[in-house]
Amino acid sequence: MQKIFLFPFYSTLFADANVKSSNSDFLHNLLLFFIFVTVIGIWLYYDSKKINKIIKKKNEELQTTKDDLLETNLELQRAKEELLKKNKELIISKEILQETNEELQIAQKTFKNLLYGTSEPILLLHNEKFVSCNNAAMELLEYKKKWEILNRSPIDISPKHQPDGQLSEIKAKEMIQKCVDDGKNRFEWVHIKSSGEEIWCDINLTKINIDYRDMIHVTWRDITLEKKLQAELEKLAVTDRLTKVYNRHKLDEVLEASKELADRYTTPFGVIILDIDHFKKVNDTYGHQGGDIALVEFASIITKYSRKTDIVGRYGGEEFLIVVPHADDASIVSFAEKLQEHIRKYNFNIVGKLTASMGISLYQEYDSIDTLLHRADEALYESKKNGRDCIHFK
Repeated sequence: MQKIFLFPFYSTLFADANVKSSNSDFLHNLLLFFIFVTVIGIWLYYDSKKINKIIKKKNEELQTTKDDLLETNLELQRAKEELLKKNKELIISKEILQETNEELQIAQKTFKNLLYGTSEPILLLHNEKFVSCNNAAMELLEYKKKWEILNRSPIDISPKHQPDGQLSEIKAKEMIQKCVDDGKNRFEWVHIKSSGEEIWCDINLTKINIDYRDMIHVTWRDITLEKKLQAELEKLAVTDRLTKVYNRHKLDEVLEASKELADRYTTPFGVIILDIDHFKKVNDTYGHQGGDIALVEFASIITKYSRKTDIVGRYGGEEFLIVVPHADDASIVSFAEKLQEHIRKYNFNIVGKLTASMGISLYQEYDSIDTLLHRADEALYESKKNGRDCIHFK
């Protein structure tokens, strides 16, 4: 564009010089030329300076962009390295998971072998329902099909109340929750067989996880025979060996318990001491064996005609004691008179007829067991003093 612009100027300049051939005109045109060149130069200078600033700014922007690209590239590189690291971790995790799954499969297989191969009754509990059981558990409760147990709760195969008096429904939930909280729980429980027979079990609960589900591993051990033996031993510990009524130790426990109830709730009770009349003569005449038979028959009579709430025991030798709850003067004397009549009517197998003297006393406020029994002993003494076969109340 500059060449196109200057060409007419040069043409005019030299054309005028040739035409006019005047020095003054030539100088004038030359001056104009230099002025023009100067203006153009100044314009080009400032224009180039402006262009340089633009170029410099663009270069700076390019440099900034370059730096940003470098930073982005570094970030991408770091991200790539992080991804590689994560990928390695994922590969390792995958390998660990695969190994864990293999171990879990082996464990589940082993567990199933243990569950179905052992002779110990085992069940699995989930959401308070049996979801699995082995043959030993079915045999223990005398069920023939698994569906008779599965999808049922422990409450469904339990009596309404447990031996401690607690509702099975409430107690079962408490025992399961304790296992959930503590990881395990062991206790005794009464279940019901398919025949309706009750069975004592030693229950062992353990919280486990199978197929990512929380379950409870249940083992049963039949302790019915142990409980029967235990009950027999407990009975022997409190039973008179000869007459099979309570012994003196048990009578002492009953008296203390009755006193505590009376003190706390003002529940009245009384005692009757019975002594077989002329029993030394029985032993002398029929021997100790005959005397023992008479003692057994005597204990049977007073037990038979006592109420279920009355406690009958052998007090010592030929003396027996009856603890009579909820008694007053009239009722306890009436009860003693009825016993006296039954004893008189009974025909003992070896010795024939026997009678008994009785001493009666009621528990009073501020009494001790000793003072209560002392009054009953004094009343018994009065009965013997008055000719035997008597009843005396004090």
